[in-house]
Amino acid sequence: MRIRTEMARTRFFYHLLALAVVAVWGVTFVCTKVLIQAGLQPAEIFAIRFLLAYVGIWIVSLGKAQTRRLWSRSWKDEVIFVFLGITGGSFYFLTENTALAYTQATNAAFLVSIFLFCQEIAVHIVGMQKNQFFFGHKPPFNCG
Repeated sequence: MRIRTEMARTRFFYHLLALAVVAVWGVTFVCTKVLIQAGLQPAEIFAIRFLLAYVGIWIVSLGKAQTRRLWSRSWKDEVIFVFLGITGGSFYFLTENTALAYTQATNAAFLVSIFLFCQEIAVHIVGMQKNQFFFGHKPPFNCG
């Protein structure tokens, strides 16, 4: 019985953590819209967000170096991650920031959330396996 209550507490904590992430992510749409209205360009906002995220990851990785691993397993994986980060991350944030220059934050957030459902439907239609990754490589983390 004690194990179940601990598992329930842990599950509740992770649900709260997920809710906090969703809330912060939702607020970024509004903040980006305000920055665009204040005169910043979408590329400038992307550069600032990227720099803040990079510094944040370095702080987390230096603080937890012995207990948690944030790095890839090989140089091949590192090159793939760099390529995916530069192309996918840059493309996503630049298009999101540009879209916010033309529409409301609510519309942009709705389109982004709909994309996640469409992606999941496409994965099931294509018939990809649960843990497949970019070009058939499995990810270094647990996908579910």
